[in-house]
Amino acid sequence: MKNAYLSIDLDYWCNHKTTESATQFFRRVMGLKVPITFVIEHEELLPDMAKVAKIQTMYNVDYHSDIIAQYDANTETPADYNWANYIKGRSKARFLWICPSLKTCFHDSSGICHGDEIHNPFTSHRRSGWRQCEVVGSTQLYKAIAWRRVARVGVCLSPLYVNLETVAPVIKMLGVNLKQARRLKKRQPEESDQRKRGTLKEIEK
Repeated sequence: MKNAYLSIDLDYWCNHKTTESATQFFRRVMGLKVPITFVIEHEELLPDMAKVAKIQTMYNVDYHSDIIAQYDANTETPADYNWANYIKGRSKARFLWICPSLKTCFHDSSGICHGDEIHNPFTSHRRSGWRQCEVVGSTQLYKAIAWRRVARVGVCLSPLYVNLETVAPVIKMLGVNLKQARRLKKRQPEESDQRKRGTLKEIEK
């Protein structure tokens, strides 16, 4: 049964020096023959994620965790750092963050989005809102994903963090003009509420 969603932030490859890793991974992704949605900012994938009924697993291939401790609905809104807190049915599902480096992203806190250890969603499932909330490093990039169970794939550009040179072939593979991606990166202001948003490409299979 296809009950998993594969969420990919292109900033996963932000510190890579070549295009090989990203290109190889996306060849596997494209081979799934499932719908792919490519957006500018990560939280824009929420409507697409909701299309997976009774989701069992959310795979987040990302430099950042994109999850915080359970939020106050009156003060928080979906954003690139907390969209995982807004997945319907998460209390019965598993959230797996696959980061490029456990040491850098998780243990050294470069990629975590929670503020302190007390509010660490990876040490308390209750705080995460998910049945399970886990993190693994790049050595598990292929092994950790149950490929046959992936129903849909979402990809985000993340203009503030992406290294366009290492993911250029992927952007072309997804049917987006590299010049357009460069314009988006160049024009992104630091203020998150003013970032340009939108869907770049939808690939239906």
